[in-house]
Amino acid sequence: DEFGERYVDHPWRGYLHIAPGVVYLLGAPLQLSRRFRTRHYDVHRRLGRVLLTCALVSAVFALLFGVPFAWGGSGEAAATVVFGTWFIGCLVLAFRAIRRDDVPQHRRWMIRSSAMTFGAVTLRLYLPLGAMVGMERSILPPMAETEFGITARTGMLSFIAVFGLSKA
Repeated sequence: DEFGERYVDHPWRGYLHIAPGVVYLLGAPLQLSRRFRTRHYDVHRRLGRVLLTCALVSAVFALLFGVPFAWGGSGEAAATVVFGTWFIGCLVLAFRAIRRDDVPQHRRWMIRSSAMTFGAVTLRLYLPLGAMVGMERSILPPMAETEFGITARTGMLSFIAVFGLSKA
């Protein structure tokens, strides 16, 4: 299909988004664990630096790939810019907070960035699963589907999952 061909035509953009993104996804839950942070503080700090780098690389390449090659058109490209910029901003503000030794503010910004990440990932998981059970299309008016490229049912499941993760 046309979308798959975009990955074939530009594999490094995809790889440089996906590979560091997977590292971040695997490490972020560990970083958010209070038990891990208190027992392995030095590892938490070192791993945080690695994960911050991975997250920033992944986010930049998400923008470099997701904007010009948006599957859902201009609406998805705009959403990619907004949420990608928000994600990068959360990471930068979290880093600045911890450099000032403002741990509570650092934690707040990291939870926000993690919620953004897991929201995007759960949406990516729900879309193909939703398609298998006939939930791939929006329950919103057709304009929402055509103009913004959103799939409301799967999107709502994603936001519910993220809210649960951010409150856990």
